[in-house]
Amino acid sequence: MIRSSLQIAFGKRRVPGGEAVALRSGHAVISEGAPAICLNSSGWLTPPPDLIMAMQDRRLLRELCRDGLAALTLGFSAAAQRATHRYLEALEAQFPAPLEPPFDLFHPSDRFFAALLPMPAPRIALAGGDGRLSQSDVAEADLAFWDGQGLVLISFGDGAQYTPRQRKAREGLVALAPVPVRFHMAPVHRDTGVCDLFPADILSVADRASLPVYGPVRLAPFQEQLAPA
Repeated sequence: MIRSSLQIAFGKRRVPGGEAVALRSGHAVISEGAPAICLNSSGWLTPPPDLIMAMQDRRLLRELCRDGLAALTLGFSAAAQRATHRYLEALEAQFPAPLEPPFDLFHPSDRFFAALLPMPAPRIALAGGDGRLSQSDVAEADLAFWDGQGLVLISFGDGAQYTPRQRKAREGLVALAPVPVRFHMAPVHRDTGVCDLFPADILSVADRASLPVYGPVRLAPFQEQLAPA
C-alpha cells in the first residue's frame, strides 16, 4: 500500500512540493512514523562546522537557535514572533544551561534541543504515494509543530482571519491527512502566557525526552565533525 504524506512549506518557502525535501529549504515532509521535528533536527540550522566546534559554551549554541528562529519568523505575524520568543524563554527557564561547560558530551540541560521546532507560516498540502500534490486548496496557519505522532497547527486570533475557502481547506486537511491534525487557537494579546499560546503536550515534549538527549549532536555540523574517517 502506497502511503500519502503531508508536504509543508514554511518560513520563506511559500510553495509546498518540489525536489528539495530538507528542513534547510523550509520544506518538511510528514507521514506516519516520521520522526519529530525538533530544535536539534538536522537541516534547519546550518552554521559552519568550525564555528560550532570552536564553541566552549552550550549557551552560544542556544543563541544560534534563537537567531535562527528569529530569521525564520521575520516578516510574518508579529504574534508568531512573540510566541516563538516566549517558547524559547520557557525552554530556557525549564532547562537552564550550566554556568560551567560540562565535561560530558551529553548533559541533561541538552533537553533544550529536544524541544519541537516551531515552523512559521506553514502551508500544508496533501501528497499522494507518487509524491504528487492534490489539487485541493493548501491549508494555512501561523505556526506548525510535528511531534512524531500528530501535526499541531497554531493560529492566533479567533479564526475570523480565515476566508471560507481557507477554512474549507483546513477542514479538508483534518479529514484527509494521513496523520492526526489538530488546531489550537491562541490569543493575540501581548501579555498572553506561554501556557495559553501552546498546548501543554507541545510544551512538555522536551521534558519527556528519553535520556541521553543528544542535544546539538544531531545538528548537521556536529555530525560532520563526529563522522568516522
